[in-house]
Amino acid sequence: MAVKSRTFTWHLESPPEKLWPILGHTARRNEAARLEGETIGGDIIVSAEFCEDAAVQKLVEDFTPVAQTAELKGFEGPVAFYRISAEEFATKRN
Repeated sequence: MAVKSRTFTWHLESPPEKLWPILGHTARRNEAARLEGETIGGDIIVSAEFCEDAAVQKLVEDFTPVAQTAELKGFEGPVAFYRISAEEFATKRN
């Protein structure tokens, strides 16, 4: 298989570093959409970055998120995420 390469030329007035935050948000949305495919029904799936946020940790402190990884389309290597099982969520959500 031949290796393909691409060259990108910047033709905008703003330098590329001003767009990195926007591109980062797009990548996170893409990751969230891909992680949705990892659900098995009734469970909660959250990205590792999201689950490790201090504010989110307070929301899930009564649960036991299980660390897992998955190969997701468009991402190099395994992507880390956390799963809260449907059973645990059903018993602890009230």
